[in-house]
Amino acid sequence: MSARGARDSTDGKRPQPAGVPAPLIRLATVSDAAAIAKLLRVAFDAHRECYPPEAWRSTTPGPSMVSARLEEGPIWVASLGDTLVGTLSAIVMPDDLHLR
Repeated sequence: MSARGARDSTDGKRPQPAGVPAPLIRLATVSDAAAIAKLLRVAFDAHRECYPPEAWRSTTPGPSMVSARLEEGPIWVASLGDTLVGTLSAIVMPDDLHLR
């Protein structure tokens, strides 16, 4: 049982609650950059005062910085229909893996 109490199924997928659509998860492309930038800004906007300016720019990159990050490693997006609802990126480092 996971930390949230939901049981994982034998195929590794979590059961989807009735009536809740499952998000589509896929690798991001350069054409997703503006939507990813908007998603990050909306997600973190309520916490802006907690971030120094440089940390804020890193946490809420613009489309050009998101595009550049595609060169650092994979970025995945989750969408419901045409709306992005989540993002995750990974950077492989010599001794660890950085997720953001």
